[in-house]
Amino acid sequence: MAILHDLTDVDHLAHYRLFGDGRTIVWATEGEQVDILKRPGQRLLITMTDVLGEFQGWTGETIVPLRRPKAGIEIDPDVLHGYPVVEDTRIPYSTVSGLVTDGLDAAGIRYFYPSVSELGVTGAVEFDHYVRTYNSRDANMRTA
Repeated sequence: MAILHDLTDVDHLAHYRLFGDGRTIVWATEGEQVDILKRPGQRLLITMTDVLGEFQGWTGETIVPLRRPKAGIEIDPDVLHGYPVVEDTRIPYSTVSGLVTDGLDAAGIRYFYPSVSELGVTGAVEFDHYVRTYNSRDANMRTA
């Protein structure tokens, strides 16, 4: 417990969490993670928040956050095996963006899928554009 007292606010349990992975225990607040068992006091440099969140790629482009790549779109391993869907539905983003490509507007899509919000339609189109752009850049890099 001496390690915890050396860190920041530990007066209330709601201010931090403890996580274990079978090898160590990590003390975590919103802003930092510290190993308290295997390497006591060592701050962790990369966290799952870093991996799953938005970041700059090596080319300088922004990589979208993994769990919510665009507003209205979410990725959940328990929904369609992690395929991107319109938020709060099980409807694949590609289905919605395909309907937009075919000429349907948000109202037309809501006729077939009432649970799809206008934000979900916009997010599906934006994410589809992002995926297509990223895939074409990737293909160009491989052939260069």
